[in-house]
Amino acid sequence: MERKLLKHVAAWGFALWLFGYILGIVLFPFVPVDSLGWYITPFGVIAMLGVLLKEVEVKTLKEYFLIGIV
Repeated sequence: MERKLLKHVAAWGFALWLFGYILGIVLFPFVPVDSLGWYITPFGVIAMLGVLLKEVEVKTLKEYFLIGIV
């Protein structure tokens, strides 16, 4: 995997983590704590797929697996 793609993936990974973290803080007062993950996960999956399909340029299936590991 080329260095530019790795930096791009790391930056988007941090951004998506931050999105979920902030969403958890915002939803904390309104959602029962034991089911908070069930409310955050759909938003996280939609955001992750949007970033993967629109922002990250991947050429092979192997690169998709490497991005998943990162």
